[in-house]
Amino acid sequence: WSNFQAFLTICLRHDELIVLVAYNRATCDLKWLWKLTQALHSPLPMPPKMKYFLDPIHVINSYKLCPVHPSKSKLKSLRLVTFYHYITGNEIANAHNSLYDAQAQ
Repeated sequence: WSNFQAFLTICLRHDELIVLVAYNRATCDLKWLWKLTQALHSPLPMPPKMKYFLDPIHVINSYKLCPVHPSKSKLKSLRLVTFYHYITGNEIANAHNSLYDAQAQ
């Protein structure tokens, strides 16, 4: 965890903040990350510059004018593999492997 925080410190300028993006966060490890870092007496604090969270599915479903909203696109679902193929025309290699899913996001 300390390596992760050090990496963020190195990569960010002093005036930058972090937006953690998690596609379909309700089913991902984001909730566990949050629980672990927010637990009483947790030795794993969230990095201080990590201020915002974004779930693209929430954005897509919340804005009906979004071009990929289910009412406007021909997407069969908003699963990451389906969405990625729709946007890029490619398949995600090793779908559901967290490293490959993160790269696809």
